[in-house]
This record gives sequence, structure tokens and C-alpha cells, in this order.
Amino acid sequence: MHSLKITKKNRNVLLLIAVMAITIALGNMFLQFFLRFLLKDGLRVAWISALTYLALFPLVLWSFNRTQEVLSGTHLDRVMLVILSLLTGCLVYFLFPIKITGNLFLLNQMPLWVYRISRLVNIVSFVLSASFAFFMVLVSLASKTAGKGTWRYLVTAFFTVLLVVGLLVYEDYGISSDEPNDRTSGMVTAHFVASKIEEELLEPDPYIPRLSTYRYRYYGVAYQFPLALLENNTLTHGQDVWHLRHLVNFLFFYLGVLAFFHMAADFFKDPRFGLLGALALVLTPRLFAHAFFNPKDTVFLAAFTLALYFSTRFWRRKSYWAAALAGITSAYAVNIRVIALALAALTLGMLLLDLLDKTVKAAWKQTLLYLAVFAASLVLFWPAAWEKPLAYLGEAIRLFSDYAYWDFRVMYLGAYIRGAQAPWHYLPVWMGITIPLPYILLFFLGLAAWVTDILHSRKINLNDHRCRMRVVYLGIFLAPPMLAILLNSTLYNGWRHFQFIYPAFLMIALAGAQALLKGIDPAAFKSTKSILCLSLLVACGLGIISTGVWMIRYHPHQAVYFNQLGLLVGPADFERDYWRISAKEGFQYLLGQDSSENIAICIESQFEQPEFLMILPEEMRARIDIITDPAYFEVCDYTVDTYRSPGTFMCTVPFYEIKVENLPILTITRCSQP
Repeated sequence: MHSLKITKKNRNVLLLIAVMAITIALGNMFLQFFLRFLLKDGLRVAWISALTYLALFPLVLWSFNRTQEVLSGTHLDRVMLVILSLLTGCLVYFLFPIKITGNLFLLNQMPLWVYRISRLVNIVSFVLSASFAFFMVLVSLASKTAGKGTWRYLVTAFFTVLLVVGLLVYEDYGISSDEPNDRTSGMVTAHFVASKIEEELLEPDPYIPRLSTYRYRYYGVAYQFPLALLENNTLTHGQDVWHLRHLVNFLFFYLGVLAFFHMAADFFKDPRFGLLGALALVLTPRLFAHAFFNPKDTVFLAAFTLALYFSTRFWRRKSYWAAALAGITSAYAVNIRVIALALAALTLGMLLLDLLDKTVKAAWKQTLLYLAVFAASLVLFWPAAWEKPLAYLGEAIRLFSDYAYWDFRVMYLGAYIRGAQAPWHYLPVWMGITIPLPYILLFFLGLAAWVTDILHSRKINLNDHRCRMRVVYLGIFLAPPMLAILLNSTLYNGWRHFQFIYPAFLMIALAGAQALLKGIDPAAFKSTKSILCLSLLVACGLGIISTGVWMIRYHPHQAVYFNQLGLLVGPADFERDYWRISAKEGFQYLLGQDSSENIAICIESQFEQPEFLMILPEEMRARIDIITDPAYFEVCDYTVDTYRSPGTFMCTVPFYEIKVENLPILTITRCSQP
């Protein structure tokens, strides 16, 4: 009995040591990544560090207690997850685009060896922090797959492989048109916040505009502001800035995939459907590519999915903790796109339904907490709105309800049209030709299954949570496109602005897969119904595998994917690489073949800003002169055509071309024979 007490005591001591180690590691990373510009003297280092550790300690302690609950009695599983997490943390460190440095305050005040020790501490802290974050991901997966045996390992393997793949390929993508503007928005806000607290960033930029006169001040910066601090505090420059942003974009998308797994597993009460849904989300070629370089739409998809997941938990459980998490994540999503206000409206709708249902107790207090946390978080995440939050929110809603500032031409059905002139069928056609066909087939099967259930029951029982969620998913998928069509909103670049409705689409598609599985009767396996359902499942499975193979074959140009229907209609009649991500590969090839010190390159006028070249090493960028004025095309050595606008350039000597499914997406021509 005495030895048992010693064992428990030792276990508690080890737990406390582990909690303190992780707390210090996370605190060090938070200080170095986001607060380093404040650490200017010893006193500040002491009290800011102390506050950071005190704030993190209970969170880490709760995480360890949660781990013990989920992995109780499975010592081998714990060891395996810890080892896997540590290996992944080391991989993240070696593939991270920025160098982990020591404490800059120590560098200026102490001997060099003290700074080197601080750098070693920070490196260890980074590895431990990354390992702990991934460990908690694995714990969350284990909580959903307990008792599922092989499926548990498959889920773990999927999310591990997905993370590793993202780490290996994030440097392969070019810079999109939106990234420079979004980066500037984050920097503008960082300067604004620093001025509010009468501080300066480590590298203040005198050319950054003031927030009060900034054109894009109504955009939310909850995502871009921390990125700006991260870039500034780590002194990141050149192409590493964009590599860092691409990796963070992917990691945020990764969180969205994780949230979708949990949401699907909860709704279908089966983690296998969660895995299938996560796989479908990742194996959607255009979304996978956008996960790296799209700083708005795919980021919003992930934020909206996270908020929807926590909202569904709150709607089901009505706890105070669930209300707080739903409020925070919903406000974060609204900060990125105001259409996420629908989540707050849905929460109030759930309260109204509970009031009408006399069999349940309406969660008044929890909903009020949700609204309070939501409102406070929304203002906190939006520094531009700190003085007049309601006025800013109203102006943002007015501005983004029909974004008329965008007035460029797009290729649609073989004709160049302006975004404000897009016909009603623009969105349905684009989705129909770019979403993998197996998902579309399963979607219609799932829609038919839900409608059949309603017809059989002859009513929609909105007192049932599962029935409510069916209505929510249908509404999320159908309402935004229908509103855009009815309001004749400006539309362009396919359906990228509506990526956030895709998880709802996949939930309905998963219902189609469930219907097919139910249609297979082992007792009557040779029946027509069983054979048909099995055939459709096999066809969909082969289609998903084919999509994955396609993504590998045409990496990193998954953003130009067209399904079989799109190939039949003719992809040349639609926009191609409208963000000219392929320019990175094209310029690398050109500069590798031509060793001239100065190379004049003609390109479309829409891309006159040279930021898209920042993804290249500095020595490469220095050799390029971009020309967009046709009056000077005669001095060009090469032309680059991304098929973004009508008209051709003067140069005609073939030099290099990137094709996807025989569709040219970037063509470089030489202006004279070598």
C-alpha cells in the first residue's frame, strides 16, 4: 500500500513537471513570436513572462487532465502518441521557414554565450510546443475513435500524413494576388496597435499607411494581425515571408479539416464518416491548393468550420463552456467575413425553438453568455472598430454585401465579362465543373435520402437536434448562393468566395454515402438494390482515388482542376490560373535557362505590382525587369501569358509552357531567336 502511494505521488510530481515544462515552452514561443517587440528591458521581460506563464498554466493543466481521461488505461498508446508527437515536432522545426533565434534583449545586454543558451532554450521550446500541439490533435482524434481499433490508427495516420505533406510542399506555390494586400492590412493594424500602447515594432515601416486612411480598413484582421506580429518579431524577410504565410495558411486549413472530422463524426455518430469527410475535403484539388496561398476564402472556410463545429456543440449541450467557445470562434469567423453573422442568428433561432418546445428548458443564461462573449470578442478582434464598433460593422456589411470595387474581366463560357455582369448560372456552373464528380453524385443521393426521410415522417421535427442540423446544413449550402443570385452580386474567380459552404455540401454528400451503405443488404447481397449501391460506392471510391492521383501528378497546379464534366464542356472557355501561381515555376525555369544579368519581361497590366516575384530568391529577383505598358513592349526579352486577359503579346518564339490536362495555364515566349 505504501509503494502504491509513492507511485501515485511520483506520478503527480512527473505530471507537474511536464505541465510546467510545456507551459514554459509555450510561453517562450508566445513571447518570442508575438510579444518580442515589448521585451525591451529586464523588468518587462520578468513581468510579461510571468503573466504569460500564469495564463497558460491552467490551460496546459486542463489539457493534461483531458489527456488522462481520453487515454486512461492505455499506457502503450500514450507512449506511441508521445513518440509520434516528438518526431513530428522535430520535423516541424527542421522544415519551418524561419530561424529560431535567442532573446534579443540578452544579445544586447549579456555575453554571447548567454544568448546562445537562450537560443537553445527557444529551439527546445519550439519543438516541445509543436509536439504538444500535435499531441493534443491526436488526443482529440482518440476521443472520437475510442474502441474502433483499426479505424483509430487510420484516422491518426491520415492526420499525420496530411501534416507531413503540408510541411513538405508549402514552398512549391507562388504568391496570389490577395496576399500582398492582406499582408499590408496586417502590418497597418500592427502599427496602429503599437501606437495605441505607445510602442514601436522591431522593424517599423515608415511607408505603411495610417489605418484611418487605409483603403481596406474595413477588412477584418484577426488572422492577418498575428501574422504581421509573427513576421516582425522573427525578423523574417524576402521569400521566407511568403513561405511562412503559406505554411501558416495550411496549418489553419489543417485545423478546419480537424474540426470537420469532429463535426461529421458527431453528426453521424461514427468516426469513419468523419474520416471520409476529412478525406473528401482534402482531396478537393482546388481547395487543397488554395489552402496554401489563399489568405481570405480558404482561411474563412477553416474559421467558419471551426465556428460551426463549436456552435453545433453548444446547440446540443448548452453548457457555459460550450457557449464561450462558440462565441469566440463565431466572432473570429465574422471578423474574416461578415456573413458568419449567420451563426449568431442561428444560435438565437435555436433558443427560440427551445422556447417553443415545452419538453426542454431554454438555455437563456448560456445564450446570453454566448452573445456577450461574441460581442466582446468581435470588438477585440477588430482594432479598427474599437472606437465605433457598430458603425464599422454596419459599413463592413454594406461594403461586402456587393463588392463593387472589383471591376475586372473574367473568362466565362468563352467570353470575357465583368464581375458585375455574371449571369445567374455562374456559381452553379463553376461548382459543377470543378468539384470532383463522386462528391456531386453523393450529394444528390444524400439530398434525396434526407427529402425521403421527411416525406416518410410527413413533418420536420425541429425539436430533434439531428433534424435541426439537417436544416442548418441545407441552409448553409443553399442560402448564400441563392442570395448572391437574387441580389445580382458581383461574382468572379469561380466559387472561391463560397468555399465556406463546401463543408455543408460534404455533410450532405456523406449522407449519400451512408444511404448507399444502408442499401447493401448482406442477407440479399445479390439483389438489384444491393448490387447498384455497391457499384456506386465502388465507382465513387475509384473516383476519389483517381482525384488523389491527379493531385499528385499535377502538383502544384491543383487550383486549375476541372472534373470530367468541365473537361467535356471545355476548360479553355473558363478562367485558368487567375492568380498566376504558376508564375513561380515559369520564372524559375526562365532564370535557370537565361543567365543574363537583366531580363525584360512583359506581362499583363493587372500584375504590374512586383510582389508576386518575392517568392523567388533575391538574386533571381534582381535580374528581372517587369514591363506592363504596351508602349515599351518592343524592349522585352520575353513575354509571360497567364491567360488572364484578352489579347496576345508581340513575341511568338516558343520558350516554355505549363499545361494541366493539355490546357496551357502559363506560356513564356521569347522575343527573338537565341
